[in-house]
Amino acid sequence: MKPAPRLLAATFLALLGGTLFQAWLLAGQNRDRASAAAQLAAGQQQLHAWQQERDRAETERAALEKEIAAAAAETATTRAAANDAGLTDWLQRVERLKDWLQQNPERRIPEMQFLNSNDWLSATFDNRLETEAQIRLALRKLRTLAKAKPEISANFNQALHAYMRAHDGEPITALAQLRAYLQPSLGDDILSRYAVVPETPGVNDRNGVNRDGMRFLGAGRIVFEERVLPDADYDTRLIFMEQGNGSVSVSRIEMAVGQATTAFIKANPGIAVSRPEQLLPYLPPAIEEQALREYWEVKDWK
Repeated sequence: MKPAPRLLAATFLALLGGTLFQAWLLAGQNRDRASAAAQLAAGQQQLHAWQQERDRAETERAALEKEIAAAAAETATTRAAANDAGLTDWLQRVERLKDWLQQNPERRIPEMQFLNSNDWLSATFDNRLETEAQIRLALRKLRTLAKAKPEISANFNQALHAYMRAHDGEPITALAQLRAYLQPSLGDDILSRYAVVPETPGVNDRNGVNRDGMRFLGAGRIVFEERVLPDADYDTRLIFMEQGNGSVSVSRIEMAVGQATTAFIKANPGIAVSRPEQLLPYLPPAIEEQALREYWEVKDWK
C-alpha cells in the first residue's frame, strides 16, 4: 500500500525543516566563532598597544632617572667644590689676619695666648678683611674673646672675691694683691695691663658707677679694669666690679659719630642720616673722612 500524498508531504517538510534548523544552528555557530575571533584580535591589538605604551613609559622613566642622577652628581660635585673653595678662602683669611697682626704687634694683647683655632675662625667667618676697618674689627673680636677666656675673666673674678672674703669684704688696692689667689697664675705682661680704680663718691662707689654718660647700678663700684687699650676706635674694656665683671665697648669714632648724628638731626629736623658725608661738617678734626667711611661700612657688624 502506497503512502498517502499528504503523509509524504508532511514527512518531506519535517526533513526539510530539520535540515534548515541545523543549517541555521551551524551558521549561528560560525557567526559566534567569527565574532569571538574578531574580539580576540581586537583584544590582542589593544594589549599590544598597552605593552608598547608601557615600554615607552619605562624608557622615559629610565631616561629621566638617569638625568636626575646626573644632575644630582653634578650638584654634589659643584657644592663640594664650592665648600672646598670657601673653606680654603676662610683659612687664608685667618692666615692673612695673623700676618697683619705680626706686622702690627701693637694691636696684640698677651691675653691672646689663650685663643684657639675656633676663635680665629669665628673672627673671620663673615669678615672679608678687605679694609683696615674690617681688620681692626676682627682684632677687636679676638681681643674680646681672649679676655673672656676662663684663664682671664673668671680667674680674675674668683681671685678678687677670694681676696675680699679673706679681708672682710674690702677690695684690693693694688693688682699685686691678687697674685696669691689667681689660678692659674698670670704673668706681669697681663697684670700690668690692669689698674685699680679709686673709689669716688657719686661717680664710682658702692652705690654704682657713672661714666661717659652711662650709669651702672647693682654691682657696686669698679675695683679694677684694663688700663691700656690697643685700639682707641675698635676695642672693648674689661672691668671688674665688687659683684661681677663685664666688657664695655670703647670707640672714639663711635662716640664722635654719635655726637655728630645728634648735631646733624638738631640742625636738620626731620632728615635722617643715611650717608657718612652728611656728618662730615659735625665731626671733630681728629676723625678723618676715610676713617669715617670705613667705620660706616662696619658699624652695624658689632
